[in-house]
Amino acid sequence: MTTYDRVVLIGFSGTGKTTVASGLAHQLGWHPRDTDAEIEARLGRSIPEVFAHDGEQFFRAEERRTLLDALARQRVVIATGGGAILADELWSEDALKQPRTLVIALEASPETIWARLSSQAAAEGRRAERPLLAGSDPLTRMCALKAERQPIYDRAALTLSTDRLTPGQLIAEIVSILDGQRPRASTLTLDAPSGRSEIV
Repeated sequence: MTTYDRVVLIGFSGTGKTTVASGLAHQLGWHPRDTDAEIEARLGRSIPEVFAHDGEQFFRAEERRTLLDALARQRVVIATGGGAILADELWSEDALKQPRTLVIALEASPETIWARLSSQAAAEGRRAERPLLAGSDPLTRMCALKAERQPIYDRAALTLSTDRLTPGQLIAEIVSILDGQRPRASTLTLDAPSGRSEIV
């Protein structure tokens, strides 16, 4: 039996938050919440359209309101937008750090993220656009933006890499953690001129 009431998935765009949140909620019998999807449904516009017509400040306020509403629920899995958790005040004991809340960062390499976002854009067209990645040389901009946000993502209780795991494998990993099992350990041997180390 899990000791948690809510799981919050954070991380950069393209790390798999929406897919994993939906599957995890289904497996747990909980409610999935996707902050971007809820904002689009409430406003009747896509995220790129909200940015274009209302500006980033308006969008961030809507994003914060949507996240706080989701965090007030129980038995919920929340997929956040890539920038939804950037404000320091959201990392309080009334929000992301409240009891019985597990914040998990989903991580992927820039190359994996770029491939996923490019594939999504090709499949979905304008609705898959990422406003903060617009402009010339989007891959370089994406890398810079991800590096800028990384200290915030690192506040999560746990980070899982999505580069080589399927959504199903990630969901199984999270379920085992919720059930009180230890995360799967991987060991890497580091050979350096100064000596040999095992990294777990």
